[in-house]
Amino acid sequence: MPVETAHAPERSGGVLPIALSPAQTARVTLKCLEQIQGLRNGSLATHSTRVGDMAATIALAMGMVTRDAIELGSIAAFHDVGKVIVPDAVLHKPGPLTAEEWGIMKQHPQVGYDILSAGGDPALDRAALISLHHHEAFNGSGYPHGASGNDIPLDARVVAVCDIYDALREDRPYRAGFSHGEAVHIICNGDGRTTPENFDPAVLQAFSKVHSSLDTIFALSMGSPSGAVPVPARSGAGRSFKEAA
Repeated sequence: MPVETAHAPERSGGVLPIALSPAQTARVTLKCLEQIQGLRNGSLATHSTRVGDMAATIALAMGMVTRDAIELGSIAAFHDVGKVIVPDAVLHKPGPLTAEEWGIMKQHPQVGYDILSAGGDPALDRAALISLHHHEAFNGSGYPHGASGNDIPLDARVVAVCDIYDALREDRPYRAGFSHGEAVHIICNGDGRTTPENFDPAVLQAFSKVHSSLDTIFALSMGSPSGAVPVPARSGAGRSFKEAA
């Protein structure tokens, strides 16, 4: 028995177009980007999703309107979409990056901005600015533009803390993950490779209040009860956290 093939309805001049609202178009675009991230790098996709959930948690603690905080949680998950252009040999290198490799890695915020800003939707534009600025530092020591203070959008200042926290917790090819307590100590006190001055003091204060909730988000993602994520022994070698996140 022949199989019937479904066809889109036609009108004179071609296929009947499907009209989507700008909000629907943005949702479809983000869903497609989510699939791309997952196919490109599964661990990057789960990292990005956790960072979004953590960003919403901190934003709410800072008093952001609930609707805006929820949207931040959704769009912050695409802060690293620009890493689609970074070769696996760089992303998964078990050691410090060369100057050339570091130059490639530093392109991903701008690439992410270019991808996300192409849609012309307010939510995508907001996501684009997060991508562009999430490696900037409050004291001006970040990249790609060395922006500082309030010149960095609040969304990106929130995501910056979450990105570093999750990067510290996660096993990476060049080191094992840190415990929750170790990660909190590094962010709040520094360890020679990062410093509290890298972060917005208001965001850091909110992080200090709700960091246990971030631990829960990480633990649930890893399939472990909060505080029970196993932490293997680490070697002394590793990258700076600017390279790691």
